Amino acid sequence: VSSGLDRDRASGTTATSSYLSYINPAYNADVSVSITQPLLQNAGTAVNRAAIERARIGVNRAGLDFKGSVLLVVRNVETAYYNLCFAREQLNVYKSSLQLAQTLFDEAKSRKQAGVVTDLDVLQAEVGVSDARRNVILAEQSVHNEEDALLNLIGQFEFNTPVGDIRFPDYTERAPSFDVSYNLARDNQPDLLSAQASVKQVAIDAATSKNGRLPQLDLGGAVGYNTTETSSHRAISELPDSNGYNWELSLSFRMPWGLKAERARYRSALSTLNQTRARVQQLEQNLVVQVRGAVRSVETNIESVAISSQGTQLSVKKYELEKARFDAGLSTARFVLQAQDELATSRVNELQSKVNLRNAIADLHRLEGSSLERFNIILP
Repeated sequence: VSSGLDRDRASGTTATSSYLSYINPAYNADVSVSITQPLLQNAGTAVNRAAIERARIGVNRAGLDFKGSVLLVVRNVETAYYNLCFAREQLNVYKSSLQLAQTLFDEAKSRKQAGVVTDLDVLQAEVGVSDARRNVILAEQSVHNEEDALLNLIGQFEFNTPVGDIRFPDYTERAPSFDVSYNLARDNQPDLLSAQASVKQVAIDAATSKNGRLPQLDLGGAVGYNTTETSSHRAISELPDSNGYNWELSLSFRMPWGLKAERARYRSALSTLNQTRARVQQLEQNLVVQVRGAVRSVETNIESVAISSQGTQLSVKKYELEKARFDAGLSTARFVLQAQDELATSRVNELQSKVNLRNAIADLHRLEGSSLERFNIILP
């Protein structure tokens, strides 16, 4: 016959007068370790490391996006630099034309006093000076605008600080090859690499969703030690050496009815994966077209620079011949001014061809992803 059980909730002590209890009061202490191993759903390292791998790919994509932004900034700075080169060289061309127009005007006035030319020649020469001055003023405005654009891109906010001497670099490289440029672009183009990485991310999501369609079958195990002593201190200190132990082995199974939600998530993940792969294929095709166009643009502008340079030389000869005819009294100021305008136009066209060539090269380098190496830019 045993008496009733009295439990002290505050101290965790159990007191009893039962003759079946050998320790009174009694303190219990136990420690246990349990392990659960999924056998179907959530089984394997791929599923459990999915979040880590997805985050790692995300960091890599963020770096690629940053690289793409840097390449675009480099390309824009190159373009602004060459535009400023063009504006300054164009200003020099128009200043030279103004000097020629002023010289022609002075000669026309002298010849008028000598009775060699008419008032119309003097008037035409004076109009030529006015037109040349207008071109100089507009060219100066263009120079200031291009300087501000370059300073803005390089982060220089002291716009009153003048930009130093700049010039067109001579193009001494060979004409680009499509195969070489495309291989570089395919291996280094950040947008394409980022899209390819996104395929891996979506593939991880699809694999996780596929695993989620499986039912849950978990194997569990537990082992522990316990002791009972007359004091809490002894109960804890005697725990490692106690002979009391327990163990448990379990197998649990759970499957939602129909698995409709899990199957829907898997179908959605497959659809996203197919869309991402199609996007990568489209980017690859667009990259082929862009590289072909960039290589073709460089080749065309190389020829354009050579042709425009030849045109400038011919315009110089034409002006010199027309000026000699004017000096000999065989031509008028109007024809000399026309030759001057053609010479200035030829020089500006040659400058524009050089700008187009450098910009085409900058676009090609951005597509290749080689701008960073060319300018020794190291990204963190």
